[in-house]
Amino acid sequence: MNERELRNECSNEAFSMAAMRTCLDKKQAHSEAVLKRAEAQARRGITRWDEDDKYIDLAKTRLAVSGRAFAKYRTEHCAFAASMGGGAIGNALEMGRAACVAELNQRRAEQLRLLVSELPPKQTAK
Repeated sequence: MNERELRNECSNEAFSMAAMRTCLDKKQAHSEAVLKRAEAQARRGITRWDEDDKYIDLAKTRLAVSGRAFAKYRTEHCAFAASMGGGAIGNALEMGRAACVAELNQRRAEQLRLLVSELPPKQTAK
């Protein structure tokens, strides 16, 4: 779901700005949990990957580095997205930021799932 769809969904469920903010905060928190699960699944998938250990270690390291870079990007991008609210009050700007974070987290989680979904697992000795 993109930012606009998230905000629209929350506005359909909420009858006040406070309720809409609560809804978007919940969507952001949910997206953070989804992303953490996807990161853990990616680490497990890489660990079970049928590949030389040096490539497994490299992939794990790069996953960690990309996670930190993503977090920095998300912070900066969503601050920019919130600034596009112009002179809106802080609560409205924060709702835009929360919707941005939720969208980016969901996208990153899906990217991670796709990247590791087709890794061949290690074969067990018979």
